[in-house]
Amino acid sequence: MSDVCIRKVKVLGDRARKTAMDMGLKDEDLVIVTTDMKTGFPVYRLEKIEGSPSEYIQKKCGMG
Repeated sequence: MSDVCIRKVKVLGDRARKTAMDMGLKDEDLVIVTTDMKTGFPVYRLEKIEGSPSEYIQKKCGMG
Protein backbone atom coordinates (compact mmCIF):
# COMPACT_ATOMS: atom_id res chain seq x y z
CA MET A 1 0.00 0.00 0.00
CA SER A 2 1.28 3.49 -0.78
CA ASP A 3 0.07 7.04 -0.24
CA VAL A 4 0.93 10.10 -2.35
CA CYS A 5 0.54 13.72 -1.27
CA ILE A 6 2.02 17.19 -1.83
CA ARG A 7 3.54 18.90 1.20
CA LYS A 8 5.97 21.64 2.16
CA VAL A 9 9.16 20.26 3.64
CA LYS A 10 8.60 22.14 6.93
CA VAL A 11 5.46 20.11 7.74
CA LEU A 12 6.97 16.66 7.16
CA GLY A 13 7.53 14.27 10.03
CA ASP A 14 11.00 13.60 11.42
CA ARG A 15 12.12 10.79 9.09
CA ALA A 16 10.67 12.30 5.91
CA ARG A 17 12.07 15.72 6.83
CA LYS A 18 15.53 14.24 7.39
CA THR A 19 15.32 12.65 3.94
CA ALA A 20 14.43 16.08 2.49
CA MET A 21 17.32 17.78 4.29
CA ASP A 22 19.71 15.06 3.06
CA MET A 23 18.51 15.91 -0.48
CA GLY A 24 19.39 19.57 0.10
CA LEU A 25 15.78 20.77 0.16
CA LYS A 26 14.64 23.85 2.09
CA ASP A 27 11.67 24.24 4.46
CA GLU A 28 9.61 26.17 1.88
CA ASP A 29 10.13 23.66 -0.96
CA LEU A 30 7.10 21.71 -2.16
CA VAL A 31 7.55 17.97 -2.58
CA ILE A 32 5.55 15.02 -3.75
CA VAL A 33 5.73 12.52 -0.89
CA THR A 34 5.18 8.85 -1.67
CA THR A 35 4.88 6.69 1.42
CA ASP A 36 5.25 2.95 0.89
CA MET A 37 4.12 0.58 3.63
CA LYS A 38 5.17 -2.71 2.00
CA THR A 39 7.31 -3.79 4.94
CA GLY A 40 5.05 -2.37 7.66
CA PHE A 41 7.62 0.38 8.21
CA PRO A 42 7.06 3.58 6.18
CA VAL A 43 9.54 4.30 3.39
CA TYR A 44 9.42 7.86 2.06
CA ARG A 45 10.26 8.87 -1.49
CA LEU A 46 10.40 12.62 -2.13
CA GLU A 47 10.35 14.51 -5.40
CA LYS A 48 10.82 18.28 -5.45
CA ILE A 49 8.19 20.24 -7.36
CA GLU A 50 9.74 22.80 -9.67
CA GLY A 51 7.49 25.77 -10.50
CA SER A 52 3.71 25.58 -10.28
CA PRO A 53 2.40 22.32 -8.76
CA SER A 54 -0.36 21.95 -11.36
CA GLU A 55 2.04 22.57 -14.29
CA TYR A 56 4.57 20.17 -12.78
CA ILE A 57 1.99 17.39 -12.46
CA GLN A 58 0.69 18.02 -15.99
CA LYS A 59 4.24 17.69 -17.35
CA LYS A 60 4.79 14.47 -15.35
CA CYS A 61 1.59 13.03 -16.83
CA GLY A 62 2.56 14.05 -20.35
CA MET A 63 -0.25 16.59 -20.59
CA GLY A 64 1.86 19.76 -20.74
